[in-house]
Amino acid sequence: MIALLKGIQGTPYSNYDTYHVQDWLTIQSQCNTDPLPTAPQPPATNMTALPGVTTSNPANVTCLSGNHYTVQSGDDVQKIAAAHGVATGTLNILNGIFPDGTNLFAGQELYVVVPHHLPTHKF
Repeated sequence: MIALLKGIQGTPYSNYDTYHVQDWLTIQSQCNTDPLPTAPQPPATNMTALPGVTTSNPANVTCLSGNHYTVQSGDDVQKIAAAHGVATGTLNILNGIFPDGTNLFAGQELYVVVPHHLPTHKF
């Protein structure tokens, strides 16, 4: 059990935080262990700044289609994608929108790439 709790305290990927320090100290005391570290680890990621993900900003990205859309209150990715005839995945990727849409906000400027229909080839 001590090894498990030691692992939880020692990783930035757990939910161990300052609220757990006293519990961890109590467990160590009751189990008569040598003192172990109790400080929470800094988070491994900052969910507001994921590596390689940026929010839509026409100043820092080229929109090859030239088509933009300003998100309105009540919009969601599926609604916007359907209205413009594009795939939700494409809209998400081009604009750095999280899969669950939690970083989509009213007033945000999106790039919208209208799909081009390629000619079909008959063999």
